[in-house]
Amino acid sequence: NAPAPRWGHACVALSKTRLLVVGGVTDSVSSESFVLNLEDMSWTLLECQGVSILPTWKHTIVRHNNLVFRYGGRSGSKFVGDVHVLDLDKLVWELVPAKGA
Repeated sequence: NAPAPRWGHACVALSKTRLLVVGGVTDSVSSESFVLNLEDMSWTLLECQGVSILPTWKHTIVRHNNLVFRYGGRSGSKFVGDVHVLDLDKLVWELVPAKGA
């Protein structure tokens, strides 16, 4: 099931054959996380647990080992400065306390 076309999302490589796509704007702002398998071009919606991330666009994500960090962006008309981390082994989002963000 491919996600709806979107813009303002963030994307990071999980491996040579898999990409993680988070958030963005479709008909509304999304908080969904999808994985694209580049070998067969199939999409998987991740069913993540933990803290719900805000629907955002124009945010940044970066991967370090088995963790993906998401920072900032816009939610609705507001800029946000929250930091979340997704544990790729457990598929759990956590809010990271960040000062000055």
